[in-house]
Amino acid sequence: MSVEWAVWVASTNTNITTDINSEILVSSLPVALQEVSEPNWTRVKIKNIYQKESNVSSDESNGITINSKAVYSDLSINTVYYIFPDDVDEYKKLLKTFRGRWKLICRDGFGQTSDTKYPLEFHAANTAILCSVIERDDTPSNADGVTDYAFTLRRQKPLFE
Repeated sequence: MSVEWAVWVASTNTNITTDINSEILVSSLPVALQEVSEPNWTRVKIKNIYQKESNVSSDESNGITINSKAVYSDLSINTVYYIFPDDVDEYKKLLKTFRGRWKLICRDGFGQTSDTKYPLEFHAANTAILCSVIERDDTPSNADGVTDYAFTLRRQKPLFE
């Protein structure tokens, strides 16, 4: 039996203020989002998450970064396969979630256990990360109706300026 990890994503058009790490206590979110569960949050089954740092607005000389103005923390997320037509509603819900102004991701949600919680602790307990979607890839993997969906989220605030 393979492990099936999950994370929760949500979006809102309500302005959210976070700490310096782009994190916010779940209890400080708008009321509808204070319980990390459906229907206001979307559970996303994932294969893996890669955390990396990205330089933004940096100057280079001979391939060497000499003046990095900001470094952001990115989370590249690969979902499990969406198989059509069975998973079309789940897939559409995920895409709709990304339409809101402010996006959030959280490791802890309703029904999460130590077996389904992604092992990389990319945020503090009882918090969510305010982020933006900087890349999406939903190219069908083959002609059999299988889509391998991947997306990259960036923390709203840089690690340093």
